[in-house]
Amino acid sequence: MVLVLHCSPRRNGNTDAAAFIVLTTLRERGLAVESLALREFSIIPCASCGYCSRRPGEACPFEARDDSAYLFGLLREATAICLAAPIYFYHLPAQLKAFIDRGQRWWTAFDAGIHPPVSPSTRRLWPLLIGARARGEHLFSGSLATLRCWLPAFGLELGTPLCLYGLDGADALLRHEDAGHSVAEFAAALADSLPDSGASGAAEQ
Repeated sequence: MVLVLHCSPRRNGNTDAAAFIVLTTLRERGLAVESLALREFSIIPCASCGYCSRRPGEACPFEARDDSAYLFGLLREATAICLAAPIYFYHLPAQLKAFIDRGQRWWTAFDAGIHPPVSPSTRRLWPLLIGARARGEHLFSGSLATLRCWLPAFGLELGTPLCLYGLDGADALLRHEDAGHSVAEFAAALADSLPDSGASGAAEQ
């Protein structure tokens, strides 16, 4: 299963449009896909309580109160992941960053040799990052650095990112044909990277 996780707090904006193109392209290749909007889930921010450091491998106390365990389970099970997100002040939006920070529970377990990752060389998360600014040498650098540090705890490597500039306004992607083509090519490259890209399966949502 390929997971398409779109992480904008805004419904029906550029991130959702990009995620739909990825979803459509992957389905056309016969791949099983699950598409989820992060905004539809509850994620309690990390409180830096230190519980996971004292008891590595145990569940975070917040997991009984939000949806993080379900989402982290998908990260560990998916064959590949497309993470689509806008850039806010040179970084990832708040709910996605909260989700990433809650990964500390998984990182401490990974660092302690508990829950070793599965097939780290074959599973990748492919970032699709959307910036409103038309330029900015470091517009995407912080987000990519964070993802690169976060992924090993889930047995994932960073796939080749697609970073789009100048998409300002909720319908900007739909108005820029070249950007839409870039997203479709990005999704095709993701599909081609899979061991059995021609496999068929039921698509979700």
